[in-house]
Amino acid sequence: MDFSSANKELWGFILTSGVLAILLILGNLLRRKTRFFRNALAPTSVIAGFIGLIVSESGLITLDIDLLHMFTYHGLAIGFIALSLRVPQLHDLKKQKGDGLYNSVNSGMLIVSNYLMQGALGLIITIIASFTFAPGFFKASGILLPMGYGQGPGQGNNIGAMYESYGFVGGQSFGLAIASIGFVWASIGGIGYLYYLKKKNKLPDTAIRHSKDQVEVIFQEDDEVPLSEPVDRLTLQVALIALVY
Repeated sequence: MDFSSANKELWGFILTSGVLAILLILGNLLRRKTRFFRNALAPTSVIAGFIGLIVSESGLITLDIDLLHMFTYHGLAIGFIALSLRVPQLHDLKKQKGDGLYNSVNSGMLIVSNYLMQGALGLIITIIASFTFAPGFFKASGILLPMGYGQGPGQGNNIGAMYESYGFVGGQSFGLAIASIGFVWASIGGIGYLYYLKKKNKLPDTAIRHSKDQVEVIFQEDDEVPLSEPVDRLTLQVALIALVY
């Protein structure tokens, strides 16, 4: 294998990973040291994303768009797998024992109904547009609204690329654009809503503690893998996530 700088596929992946890591570290530093970001409850990833957008648009750095698409597609799936493998603590299980099933069913119905409404709204808009002011517009592109806006750039990228094979020119970029709008709304609208809840004193105590950087450090839970094991916790977690993926 060629490990020289001529191998752009190898070093492009490493350099892009390094740039993303630097952006996350810078975002975390700003959130911890700047009162504005800390009081605004802005997540580190959102701060890092906006910094990367500004730096990229200014031309200071150049990132491989296709590689970022790959990072987004795989990263979202890995993130959801990691969240689903998390085991709640014992007191959380006792608290949710009575209404856990109801909350799960209720949340599932809410998510599915939102996707259905988004798909119907997207189809109505694109069909009307194709018959009025945008003749020749790909009518089925309205399905990209729940795929991109609701489910993120991974599905928007895949379905958009699939539509390109059926004649929708720029379908992949269209799906990613819709997904970007969803991320912007989730970032700006979500942070605004959290700030509203904070003003009304409706945020959980844990969220308020974390926003003030008063974090309680727990060295080891009772049911965690002991540090004396030959394989560390991080390696086990990565192995479990990779196995599910």
